[in-house]
Amino acid sequence: MNCLNSLLVALSAVIVGSWARHYDFRVPINGTRGAPHFATQPSCEVGKRHRNYSRGLKPRCHPFEMGIGIYYQMDIMLKPDVVVVPEEPEIIEYNKYRWPGGRVPYVIKGNFSAAHKTIIALAMAQYAKSTCVRFVPRTNEVTFVTIDNTPTGCWSYVGRSLNNKFNFVNLQVPGCVSTGTVAHELMHILGFYHEFTRMDRDNFITIDMGALDPAYQTASFFNGNYGKLTSNLTPLYGIPYSYGSVMHYSKWAGSTSRSRPVMNNIKPWTGDFGNKIGLAASDVQAINIIPRTDQAIRQAGLLENYLFPNSVELILESFYLDHWGVQLFTELNRTRYLSLLYGSIPAVTFESPILETFSVVQTNTSSFEVSPVRNSVLKTLQITRNKLATISPSIRQLSGLTTLDLSQNELEYVDLDLFAGMKSLKNLDLSVNQISSVDASPALQLGRLRNLWVSYNRLQRFESFPEAFPALDTVRLIGNRWSCGWVDGARRDIMDRRITAFGVDYGCSESRQGGLCCYNTEVTTTEGGELLREGPLLEEIQKLTSELGVKPLDTSGDQSLELLTRSSGNGQEKILVGVKHHQVKVFF
Repeated sequence: MNCLNSLLVALSAVIVGSWARHYDFRVPINGTRGAPHFATQPSCEVGKRHRNYSRGLKPRCHPFEMGIGIYYQMDIMLKPDVVVVPEEPEIIEYNKYRWPGGRVPYVIKGNFSAAHKTIIALAMAQYAKSTCVRFVPRTNEVTFVTIDNTPTGCWSYVGRSLNNKFNFVNLQVPGCVSTGTVAHELMHILGFYHEFTRMDRDNFITIDMGALDPAYQTASFFNGNYGKLTSNLTPLYGIPYSYGSVMHYSKWAGSTSRSRPVMNNIKPWTGDFGNKIGLAASDVQAINIIPRTDQAIRQAGLLENYLFPNSVELILESFYLDHWGVQLFTELNRTRYLSLLYGSIPAVTFESPILETFSVVQTNTSSFEVSPVRNSVLKTLQITRNKLATISPSIRQLSGLTTLDLSQNELEYVDLDLFAGMKSLKNLDLSVNQISSVDASPALQLGRLRNLWVSYNRLQRFESFPEAFPALDTVRLIGNRWSCGWVDGARRDIMDRRITAFGVDYGCSESRQGGLCCYNTEVTTTEGGELLREGPLLEEIQKLTSELGVKPLDTSGDQSLELLTRSSGNGQEKILVGVKHHQVKVFF
């Protein structure tokens, strides 16, 4: 936001009479009368204060205190979806979004000098030296922090956001670029609020409202700048109150006179509060305790450790839970579009009467179950880049699905009859798995399926294609091990039904027909080692291997069969004998 826009907002606010001669923490945005949002936009007024500060005015103040009356707690920028109740602001618990592994990618956007960048690096080095946190230059990370130097003061959002717009630290030069100030703002981005907002602060400090400018001696101002926060926002972790924390403001924060500080210590302490150099021992202790508490949360999987924004669309990133179950879905009582991205959630049990879209992406999920309750509300289910090896029969409960994406998993077998009750299913993506067999009953009809993707699997035949899909428009078949005989028939059906086939195979080791690699040697699979010990089959394999001059099979233990073929008289037909090993798949 530039200063001209700030001026226009200010003029609009004056016209509608919503601002007095001073700023308080409830700054209307866009000049809208009655808009309760505050501290959601950078302010050039704060930048002006910093320019005066850099000339030597108010030397007792910390630079990040110059946003008093404009930013929340003087240097915190709030996200627009924060709910604001006049006199008692409600701050969403964004500090529960942690940086995975304590690794914080960043980019420096502002026009900082080499000296300024060195100071930023020194502040980050304090974290690397004493804590488990590492600030690292961004390469290709999706979520990262931007460090800028717009003329709007020192400020930061609190905690890691799923929207990079809110992973932002501003360090106006030169006033905000000191190791102590940089370390302070970086602690905000890690999820920390100010030391003097702890629930136990009344045992350690007193706050003299009379020391403030008379315009700031209101309950709303006090709550927005000096109010105590709940233990969820400022957990104590058993760490004593620290007057010297880098997250503590000076005694004179907001004071109009050097002779009358706003904050005074109750316990013995010499000198000013806060730390202009960098992290104090208590700060290091608090930062290092977070991974231990997060690990306890992951192990317990306790719902109360997470505060979910009551949002229609919600993206939750890098959660580590053993099981995402019914209780968690119940908590999301307004969410209709939910995405779980990254992290580790090995098991998911779905039950929601309101979710319309549910995505589970790269969460190491190997088990997906559906509660035994018929669900016609969920329209889109995406479980991709995970470890599903089987499709649970409970998926039948999702009768309202229009899109089902199970791509990039570890599926080996698919029973299409599991989808028979999904009368509105239009899109089915089974690509990039290890599927070698797709079964369906002869009467199966997925009557509304328009798009079918089975590319990059191990399929050789697809017997129900395309009869089971009378409305099919597009198909992806590439990257499989198709039998040339099956491809011949499939090509005719594709042309007769005017189905569009996307993609072309390249580098085929044998033949290519209609853009698909195919093989004259067909492999069919039957599981079960006992088949080898059945007389007729074993005798046939023994006979074929003898004719090929291969040593007869040893049936006493694990079989390790090579791929054996016999050519017919004209040299065109090949008959497969068998192959497999350990997991005992017999090919014949």
